Amino acid sequence: MTLKDRTASIPAYVALFALFAVSLSCAGNRSSLVGDAPITHRQAAERAISSALDAMNAPGGGSSQISFQIEDRGRACDSLLRLAAEDFLVRNGYRVRAGDEFPCFTFRADTLSVTIGRCGGIKNASAVRSAEAAVTAVFRPDAASRHVFEGKGSYHDAIPLWAVSPMGRDLDYVNDRSRLFGAVRPVFLGLIATGFVWLLYSYRG
Repeated sequence: MTLKDRTASIPAYVALFALFAVSLSCAGNRSSLVGDAPITHRQAAERAISSALDAMNAPGGGSSQISFQIEDRGRACDSLLRLAAEDFLVRNGYRVRAGDEFPCFTFRADTLSVTIGRCGGIKNASAVRSAEAAVTAVFRPDAASRHVFEGKGSYHDAIPLWAVSPMGRDLDYVNDRSRLFGAVRPVFLGLIATGFVWLLYSYRG
């Protein structure tokens, strides 16, 4: 083979190696389809909020009747807190009622975030998920009394990369740090393969 023929065949080898690298980068995602489906990002946030509520160490209700309300600022986390707060009160022995005549709990979601990062290699890559929440509750047993309780909670797990998007990546409290690497990974591996082929032919020449 002449030098001219050898040089003309380089693009074909480059394309072949680049295609192989891209396919390899996606293999880990396809193999992650096996197994039970992970919980959604919303459910991870709910578990973090429930953990924060439990960490407040609020006194048990002893079947006393109370009402509760949420400091609603129009955020997605406020609706999550409403459901979790009612469940928390019932689990702790309170009988939830509606009306201003009952002692009242006021709950506020101070912070809520679900952060997603990437871990593992090319073939066994996964996403590490960390949900963090902080809540405050103000209890007014009567017009003259006020008790403040604060709690922080978290939930951590690992999920397949394929599950990051369908599990609710676009929620306002989700911070997906795995998206950037996922977008540039095939290009990065393709460049490595291209450089390897050029070095190989340069050495032979």
